[in-house]
Amino acid sequence: MKFVFDLDGTICFSGKPLSTEMTRALDHLVVRGNEIIFASARPIRDLLPVLPSHMHSYSMVGGNGAFVAAEGHMVSTIHFDEETKERIVRLIEQYEAG
Repeated sequence: MKFVFDLDGTICFSGKPLSTEMTRALDHLVVRGNEIIFASARPIRDLLPVLPSHMHSYSMVGGNGAFVAAEGHMVSTIHFDEETKERIVRLIEQYEAG
């Protein structure tokens, strides 16, 4: 089974690393044949400091889905095309949402 865990405010708090208890629980899932995937609004490079080093190769989804890594390597990045980006920026400026 695959388990996807959000990090900030769900299984770790205030930017601190996973607790020993949480790490043990996740390790237990893996030992039982499950796959752990970490997700966060942060970029993937910012996930690594809160994870134990043995979890750095786990699959990760960062930037609210903009980045995907597996086995320690970036496998996908998604970004807006230039026209869409410009439209979004104009809307943010128009509605003073920045």
